[in-house]
Amino acid sequence: MEYKKYIFEDSKENHWDYCCENYIPYIVIYKEGKEFCKLDFDTFPLTRNERFTIIVFGEHILPLYEFYGKYNNVPRKKYSYVGGGSCAVMTVFAKDAELLASQLFDFLMVLKKIDQERFNDNPFEIDDRGHNSEGYNVEEMKTTLKEMSNDTLISMYQVMEINGNFKYRPRERLLYESEISSRNINLTDFKN
Repeated sequence: MEYKKYIFEDSKENHWDYCCENYIPYIVIYKEGKEFCKLDFDTFPLTRNERFTIIVFGEHILPLYEFYGKYNNVPRKKYSYVGGGSCAVMTVFAKDAELLASQLFDFLMVLKKIDQERFNDNPFEIDDRGHNSEGYNVEEMKTTLKEMSNDTLISMYQVMEINGNFKYRPRERLLYESEISSRNINLTDFKN
């Protein structure tokens, strides 16, 4: 399947949801004057918090950007890489932006494949700190939910539901619903 690898900032399409639905990296090109652009990438859609990632994607992108900046003489005042493990924004020459965005996409897809293979070799649900792939400590979350009053629990659940916070956090939804069920609370009684 051929994917749309990136969009420009003025695109009206919902590229984030497209990337999440297809498990592909999110890449946007922002114009910054005539000579420069910013490349913005995010690797969240690659796994959508359904599993842990083993590879720190940014650690593989930063050296390439450093090489690009040096090789292409990006002026010191324009040279910029801001981000970390799973997402970053970097300044590039406008003439290179589309090619680099396409190559960045391809490289992130290769890293995704390698990451999946490494995860398959040693899968885990909870890391050594007790956090799941959605980023919170499971036991602490269970305790927090148990300590909430019925009204607070239902209110928090409804806010999370309305704001779409559960869209990519199905495990958190299950923890809420399990606690609600354990109290014999019927959610339909609280629908507006």
